[in-house]
Amino acid sequence: MQVRQSRRWFADGGAVALFLLVATGLAPAQEMTVRRMADEVAKKIAGVFPLLQGLVVEVDDDRLLVDLGGRRGAYEGMELEVYREGEEVKHPVTGQFLGRRDVSLAIVRLVEVREEFSEAIAVSREKGAKRSWGDSVRVSGDRITVALPLIDPGDVRGANVHSITKDLAIALAKTGRFMVVEEPLIRALLASERLPRAEDPVDPVAMEVLAKRLRAQALILGRLSHVEKRVFLGLQVLSTRTSSTLGLASVELKEF
Repeated sequence: MQVRQSRRWFADGGAVALFLLVATGLAPAQEMTVRRMADEVAKKIAGVFPLLQGLVVEVDDDRLLVDLGGRRGAYEGMELEVYREGEEVKHPVTGQFLGRRDVSLAIVRLVEVREEFSEAIAVSREKGAKRSWGDSVRVSGDRITVALPLIDPGDVRGANVHSITKDLAIALAKTGRFMVVEEPLIRALLASERLPRAEDPVDPVAMEVLAKRLRAQALILGRLSHVEKRVFLGLQVLSTRTSSTLGLASVELKEF
C-alpha cells in the first residue's frame, strides 16, 4: 500500500522545500551520486533542528520570552521544549556524574524572533506543570524521532521510490541527529488504530498517534516530480505536535 500525500503539499509559505535530483535505472557511479545528494539533503533537514539551549526570561500565561534569537540560529516556527533541571544521577559504584533527570514542562513555538530574544506561545504542557523565569529551553539534545513514509512517485513513472526512501533514511541516521521510523511501522501502527484515514499520515488524528505512540517529533513527506525534463524530489518537514511546517531551507541540484 502506498501512502497518499495530503493536498496541503507545499501550501504553507514556510515549507521546507528541499530538492534532490534523482534518476531511475542508475549505474553504480550514479547511485553513489544520489547517495551523496541524500547526505546533503539530510544535513539540510538536520539544520531545522539545531542544537540550541537557552532560558526563559519572562512568562505571561501561555506566552513566554526566551533568550534565543536570530543571532543564535532561532527562527520563526521553531519548537522548543521547556524543562527544569532535575536531580543528579550518579553511578552507584564509581560515583561518576551521569546526567540529570530533567522535568519536561511544555512545548512552545517561536512566533516572533528578534536578534537576541524571541517570543513564544505554548502549544502543549504537562499536566500541573508551571513554567517560570529561569526555566531552560532546548530543541532537543537527544536524537529526534522522525517518521518517513514511502516517497510518493508523483508523475515520475518507474521510479524506485523504495530505494530512494531507504537512501534518505540512511542519510538521516548518519547525521547522528535522527531516529528514523519508516513506512512498514508507520503503516502498521496507523492500521492498528483503525483510523478513518489510516493511509494518510498528515491527518491530524494520525499525526497525534505518531507523536504519542512513536514519540515522533516530525513527519517528513517526499514526492517526485518532473520539472523541465528533470526529476526532483521535494521534501516537507511537518511537526507532529502542531501539524505546522518547520523551518526554511532549500537546495536544488541542477546537474547530474
